[in-house]
Order: sequence, then C-alpha cells, then structure tokens
Amino acid sequence: MIRFALTRLVSTVLTLLASSFLIFGALALAPGSPLAALSGNRPLTPEQVAAIEERYHLNDPFFVRYFQWVFDFVRGDWGISIVQNDSVANLIGARIGTTVTLVIYATVLLLIIGLSVGMIAAVSGPRVQAGVTAITTVALATPPFFYALIFVSIFAVGLGWFPVFGAGEGLGDRIWHLTLPAFALALSGCALISRIVRNSVTEELGKEYADVARARGLRERRVLGRHVLRNALVPTVTIAGLTVAALFADTAVIETAFGINGIGQLLASSVLAKDFAVVQAITLLIVFVFLVTNLIVDLLYRVLDPRMSQAVTA
Repeated sequence: MIRFALTRLVSTVLTLLASSFLIFGALALAPGSPLAALSGNRPLTPEQVAAIEERYHLNDPFFVRYFQWVFDFVRGDWGISIVQNDSVANLIGARIGTTVTLVIYATVLLLIIGLSVGMIAAVSGPRVQAGVTAITTVALATPPFFYALIFVSIFAVGLGWFPVFGAGEGLGDRIWHLTLPAFALALSGCALISRIVRNSVTEELGKEYADVARARGLRERRVLGRHVLRNALVPTVTIAGLTVAALFADTAVIETAFGINGIGQLLASSVLAKDFAVVQAITLLIVFVFLVTNLIVDLLYRVLDPRMSQAVTA
C-alpha cells in the first residue's frame, strides 16, 4: 500500500509539473508579447514595464522563466495582479475560504442525495426506477447556471426564503447564504451519482455471492448493507471523486450568478479583464485539486476492493 501510494504520488507530481508547463506556456502563445498578456494590453509607464519585466524575468530564456515561476509558486509568490494592484496570493487567500465552504456544502448534498436516491431506486419497483430515471435525465441535462436562475427567481425573489447575493457572516449566516448556490452547484452531480449507484447496486444484487447470502438466510437489508454496498461503491467512488473535483471549476458560474466573492468569481472576472497572472494561478490550483482527488480515489480503491492489491502484487 505504501509503495503504491508513493508511486501514485510521484505520478501526480509529474502530471502537475506537465500541467504547469502547459499553463505557463500559454503566456508565450498568447497574442502579442508576454508583457502585453500580463498587463492585459493596458498602457504602462516605463517604470511599470521595468517592474513587470524584472518581476517575471521576461528578459530571460523561456525555460529559465518557467522554472523561476514554478519555484516562486511553490514559495507562495503567485505574481501581481495588474488590474487590482495586489498580489495574486492575497486575492486568492481572501476568497478561497468562501469557495471551499461552498464546495464542501455542495459535496455533502451531492453524496447524501445521490447515494440515497440511487439506493432507493435500486431496491424499488419498476415505477420508482422509471421515475428516478426520468428525473435524473432532466437534472443531468440542466446546466448549473439554469438552476441558479430558477432558484433566485423562486426561492430568493419570489418567496424571499434565502438571500440573493453574498456569502454571509458567521457560520449560520454563511450556511443560509450558501444554501441556494450549493444546491445549484450539486444537483447535476446528484443525478449522476444516483444513476451510478442504482446501476451498480442493481448489478451487484444479481450476482452469485448475493444469492448465496440469501440462501444462508440473511435478510435482504443485511445482504445489501453487509455485502453489496461495499462492492457497489467501487465504481461510485470514481464518479464521485471526479464530480467533486469538477465543482471547483463550476463555482465560476455559480459564484458569479449569486454575487459570491470567491475564487470562481475571481477567475471569471479575471478572464474578462485579461488579468493573466490571476488566471494562471487559479487554473493551476484547479488542476491541483483534480490530481489530488484522483490520488485519493486511487487509494480508496485499494481500501474498498482488496482484490486490486492482490492483482497488482501478482
């Protein structure tokens, strides 16, 4: 297990380095000079030009600039936002707590609703399964921004149950403010998780080991909880991990729709303002989240299905 974890960790680091190279290389491929990309084609004074060239080592060769950028990024020096005249690390640090809270809230909703609906559909009759299939199909086809518009119109403006903008102050107020954004962020993922769980549980219930457990006199609930569920979670973990990682990218839409001052909203505004340094940093952070999530999923595989360890060893 330790050797496998170290191998996957090395692979994750190498993938992150390759991704960082592509993200940094986009600066060289952007229209115009790197100086124009970093400044968003804004007029600069000679002093500002000299400061940017010195800060980003623009007069050095490409690979020297890349390795210096990686070294600075690891140290927490993520560049300067020309638009907001502040360090990128400060801008992200002031907003990342809100985004992480929103993603955690959406993840809890995603797992609870997705697993519950999937399990209910798997053990229910054809009518319930058909209803769940119809609802999840519509939910999967609906983009998060449409949920945001509907929720704001009905629950915020129409009924006045929830606030329209902002993230709130304090834990209770923040949960209240983030409820509609969290549901809008999670619903598509809930539909996907529920369908995976339903299909996986239905398949496992029809296998020979489940029939043997029933023949031994075990009740259906015990067969499901003690034998079927663990095997059914193996494919579910993959989809759940990727879905949770994708939530960070989807926050760009949801935070903008609800006026939440998080890193998703910062990414969207920075793209429009051509604030290249901020876009670089947030993009690399999103890639980091995806890679770490995949690493955790791989480790969970070994815990949920020991046969994978035996197969690798053999």
